[in-house]
Amino acid sequence: RNIIVDIKGRGLDENLTLACGHYDSVARSPGATDNAGGVAILLKTAEHFLKDRPARDLRIVFFSGEELGLRGSFAYVKRHRAEIKKRLGLVVNVDVAGDELGKNQLIVLGTPHLQGYAEGITRETGHFFHSSLDIYSSDCMPFAALEIPSINLARSGGYSSTLGHTPGDRVEHTSAWGLTPSAETTMAILDRVLNSRIYPVDREIDKSLRERIEKYLWGSQLEKPELHWTPEYQR
Repeated sequence: RNIIVDIKGRGLDENLTLACGHYDSVARSPGATDNAGGVAILLKTAEHFLKDRPARDLRIVFFSGEELGLRGSFAYVKRHRAEIKKRLGLVVNVDVAGDELGKNQLIVLGTPHLQGYAEGITRETGHFFHSSLDIYSSDCMPFAALEIPSINLARSGGYSSTLGHTPGDRVEHTSAWGLTPSAETTMAILDRVLNSRIYPVDREIDKSLRERIEKYLWGSQLEKPELHWTPEYQR
């Protein structure tokens, strides 16, 4: 089951922004960094925007089945396809968080313009993120087929990351220090997007990423993906 939390905005316009992360883990792994850390950040995000109601609608989705091949997010996109095409402007995905000595990563599946926009917000928060324009093997990918851009936040590279997908991925290997950069940046990005006078994100993904998206979706679904553009990858 996917768990969906809707936080209604003040009615500025009809644009919808989605924040997400998966709550499942692999067999025998407690999943502290992957992805209980992301879940904790989403819970704090929900708490923040329930207290400070945004101008636009926010939907927070805790996806299931990510470790089984993005089952939850593929099912969500299939079920909500019409709404996604009509209203959804951006996905903010938090997947892997809490590593005390890790490196902050900002993976933008969108355009160079969105990458620069997100980088600027990370600097406002005072946190350094290594930024890239790329695909990310997580719940953002099913949305990419409909050309919905995503900002993906992760923290990895320390000791906790070496324990991912193992019985050692336990909470004692995470810390508030490891969660804070992703938490504060997630809320800062959402605050900007939800409260800007004009929706600041274009529903566009750079053409340089399309073939990689198509290859990934083929590999995930083992069938021809339904795309928002003319296919470029010849399987």
